Amino acid sequence: MLAFLGFTILGGAAVTWGMAGFARAGSGAKLLRLLAILVGLLMLAGSAFMFATLARMISPPHAYTYEDAPRP
Repeated sequence: MLAFLGFTILGGAAVTWGMAGFARAGSGAKLLRLLAILVGLLMLAGSAFMFATLARMISPPHAYTYEDAPRP
């Protein structure tokens, strides 16, 4: 859970920092900021994956599947 929170905060901060001064940055700084944006988006995607996995792990098992559902 702590990793999920850390990835969310750090990923969001990296994307925000990368986008904040991208238009005014020089060519070398643009590359660094673009890298920060890409890494931040990757961290946010990892955070979403961790959240989905955690939600599947703690959800209760379903009572029946689609095949077991009563027929109308």
